[in-house]
Amino acid sequence: MNRLVIALKALRQLGLQQVGLYALYKFGLAAGHYQRATAGRPLTINHLPSPIVCHPLFDLPARADLLAVLGSDGKTALLAEADEIIAGKVRLFGADPAPLQLAVPGKLTHWTAYETGRIPLTINHLPIPDIKFVWEPARFGWAFTLGRAFRVTGGEKYAEAFWKYFETFTDANPPCLGPHWMSGQEVALRLMAFAWAGQVFDAAPASTPERKRRLADSVAAHAARIPPTLIYARSQHNNHLLAESAGLLTAGLALPEHPESARWQRLGQMWLDHGFRSQIDAYGEYAQRSANYHRLMLQVALWVRALTTKGTKEHKGKNQVYRSPTTYHPRRGPVVGAVQSLETLDSAPLSPSYMKKISAATHWLLSLMDSESGRTPNLGANDGAYIFPLTICPFSDYRPVAHAAARAFLDYELPRGPWDEMALWFGAQARTPRTLALPRYPGDQIYGKDSWAYLRTAQFTSRPSHADQLHLDLWWRGLNIAQDAGAYLYNAPAPWDNSLTTALVHNTVTVNGRDQFARAGRFLYLDWFDAYRTSEIAADPQILQQVSGRYRACPPSPTAAGG
Repeated sequence: MNRLVIALKALRQLGLQQVGLYALYKFGLAAGHYQRATAGRPLTINHLPSPIVCHPLFDLPARADLLAVLGSDGKTALLAEADEIIAGKVRLFGADPAPLQLAVPGKLTHWTAYETGRIPLTINHLPIPDIKFVWEPARFGWAFTLGRAFRVTGGEKYAEAFWKYFETFTDANPPCLGPHWMSGQEVALRLMAFAWAGQVFDAAPASTPERKRRLADSVAAHAARIPPTLIYARSQHNNHLLAESAGLLTAGLALPEHPESARWQRLGQMWLDHGFRSQIDAYGEYAQRSANYHRLMLQVALWVRALTTKGTKEHKGKNQVYRSPTTYHPRRGPVVGAVQSLETLDSAPLSPSYMKKISAATHWLLSLMDSESGRTPNLGANDGAYIFPLTICPFSDYRPVAHAAARAFLDYELPRGPWDEMALWFGAQARTPRTLALPRYPGDQIYGKDSWAYLRTAQFTSRPSHADQLHLDLWWRGLNIAQDAGAYLYNAPAPWDNSLTTALVHNTVTVNGRDQFARAGRFLYLDWFDAYRTSEIAADPQILQQVSGRYRACPPSPTAAGG
């Protein structure tokens, strides 16, 4: 398709708002607006009359509870990985240990130069195959491993390692300079890791007042980077908006004395509410049509819940009020915080309008998860994102998130195991627990004695990332016998330039080698269509269950599966 046809189809199929917001973002880049908007030094802690530090955000789990969940083997595995990080190695995307690189070689310039391609992304004069290999270490996901190790041992070396790496990153990547500041989502994820680590390591001797002040200053600089490009996050209708909104809310709560605190909280709460309500459909499936990004969305929901329920157990039933600390306005000077009830403050961001959607999304993931392995069909885009790795379980195990979400949002009590560490960190405990075996929905899956299968039939409310209608996933005793390839890489030389999206690499029907939808770009499918399934009563006594799926495209292509 030529560009005009693509533009017209995108406008009709994606909607005026989504296309228009993206066009405005690209225009702002080309016109230099974002360079001007983020070029100046933001109002950080060092500009305030008196230094401040990050406030605690969470109710941290007790050491005894963590050790009980981890067990001796889990503790050994955790400390081994933490010691690797101290030695300068990190397991990116759950792979083998690789050097922990936080500095980009060469002289850095404003992030917009990398975003627009004016400066190519290279390391040692060689093109970077995929920007995710640069961004992933700087998300500071490995800091959660150091913090968990510190919490269960009190080992000073884990705190010192975090501060050493934090200073390395901060020295090498000044605000808004270099590729680590290109994406508002990357900035937000790093901000949240900083705020979490600041609280977990707070009592360590390595956490000097100067380091704490510098951490608060960095959190403020990160928060200031996000609002100017929220328009891009809004245009994507995906995890970018949720992550960036959660980052703003985190900064606002962590730095209540900062003049921008109220604005960050207001923006974060508003766009979180909008994102959860608009990005989860009536069946509970997330807008990206991806099992992994569905998990990421639930992690953001768990993070926000933990942020906004801190202390409610201790204060429940008490008529207490909270006065936000005195803040400093650059023109008006000191401003006394407003008084509001503690209950109102804690519960405000979790509005009922999207809690219902999150509950449905939790059900959706539970119904898709294999009970023996904790894995799910590898639906949709999956580049290895795992933003809060608060578990010893491998990347492919969805039980840490699914079980924590079930306790937090459904009051379900699920089988206990080492995957429960994440629930402890998020304070996710059922209030009035109801015991539940993992649900089985005959309309979605079909089951045999030792096997089950999933037939993909989606009704799209937003653009799909994979052409996977009528894909069949087959499982036997925890093994994924016939599987979805996922995504692997988005930006790399062929054949790894996000090419695992087509119908040809899914277990489905194709006609004359044609893809199901019209590929209009690396991340854009157009002319998508819905598929539907029906469960049937099988006449053959050898068949336990039977389901059929259908879609109507050009040409029509029905298929069916039995088990």
